[in-house]
Amino acid sequence: MPASQADAPLQQRLRAVPREQASPARPPDIQSDVLDADGRVRIVMPLPRLNPFAAVAMLFPAAIAMTLRVGAARITLADVARVAREDAPVALAAAVVAVSLVTFFGDAPGIPVLPTPFHQAAVTLAILIWSALRFGQRGAVTTNFCLTTVAVLATASHHGPFVVADPHTNLLSLQTSIAIVAISCLLLGAALSERRWALEQAHQALSDAERANSAKTAFMQIMSHELRTPLNAIAGFTELLCTGVYGALNPKQIEALGRIQRNEKELLAQIDAVLTFVQLESGETALHSEPVPVIDAFDAVEPTIAPEVRSKHFVLQRELPTTPLSVRADRQGLQQLLTSLVSNASKFTKDGGVITLGAERMDGRVRIWVRDTGVGISQEKIDQVFEPFFQAERGTTRQFDGVGLGLTIARQLARGMAGELNITSEEGAGTTASVLLPAA
Repeated sequence: MPASQADAPLQQRLRAVPREQASPARPPDIQSDVLDADGRVRIVMPLPRLNPFAAVAMLFPAAIAMTLRVGAARITLADVARVAREDAPVALAAAVVAVSLVTFFGDAPGIPVLPTPFHQAAVTLAILIWSALRFGQRGAVTTNFCLTTVAVLATASHHGPFVVADPHTNLLSLQTSIAIVAISCLLLGAALSERRWALEQAHQALSDAERANSAKTAFMQIMSHELRTPLNAIAGFTELLCTGVYGALNPKQIEALGRIQRNEKELLAQIDAVLTFVQLESGETALHSEPVPVIDAFDAVEPTIAPEVRSKHFVLQRELPTTPLSVRADRQGLQQLLTSLVSNASKFTKDGGVITLGAERMDGRVRIWVRDTGVGISQEKIDQVFEPFFQAERGTTRQFDGVGLGLTIARQLARGMAGELNITSEEGAGTTASVLLPAA
């Protein structure tokens, strides 16, 4: 017998059974069952009830961490403090009372109701963050205590977002939320208090450093001017003695006066370097941009080191392209910059060495360099050569004299003319100082 005929009575019997009897017994927690188009039963289980206030409270620590990170990158405590007013405590107290009523007694008669528990949690957390930002750790603790007291009273009187059917669940949800918010507020208040203290210390340190720097600048400027006065007198009387105004001089006296003149000029150059450094650091030196031919700058610099070239038998040479080059710079500033580089090269180059002045065009700029065959600089110290008063040799028995301001002044002059100064060197093989300036 075909299977379809044998199964026919069974199918008829199944169709005859009412749907309520055909469906299996469902657990009591099933919310509803709906038949789909194929006649299958679709069971929908109820979701466990989630307290939005407790959920937002659990996200509060993450919000605090993000606030601190953004605050460290974009705002300062000074920006936040400017928002506060003299009546901030009164405003905060009024806000705490208002938020407590609408959050925990919103279902009481005559009190406005917020749309959802998420809105209640948002305004509560906003008050807590405000108290921590404005009043630090103490303000956060006080505000959290007030809100906690109101929350406990509201829950005990069956008001607020923590009220559910089970009283044990009420207390557990309330305690969990209070603990999370309290700990987060304490951490936020502590972090802000520490940051405020660190900011005050930084401001104090900056103020002390500015006062010390101003005192140093004023001292160096006054001393530079005061030292020039007796030096001018020494130079003047030495010149008179050399001309024989006060009588004829023997060879030893002439030699002694020559030494006085040389040392006077060296001391005057060091004083001028200190004064120039002070003026550049304080912004008193104005640099004007104009087209300056490179060859003119070289012609102006070479006579300044001519005595050293003759006395130390230097070979002074140039490396220039056939096409004339010009830079946009301050004429006097460029001359002073090159003089510092050439003087520095001659100081560290032994007798018979070679000093080269050169220039070339590089991508819309002009590179001017001063290369020597001197003692060079070690790689450990090459990053320190631009620091003020840096000396590769310490102590009073240095081989090379100077105050250590030549390269510092040269870099400040280069940057003041929209350029840059770089140093490449190899110990025992010489040094190359390169200046990049805009092409004219």
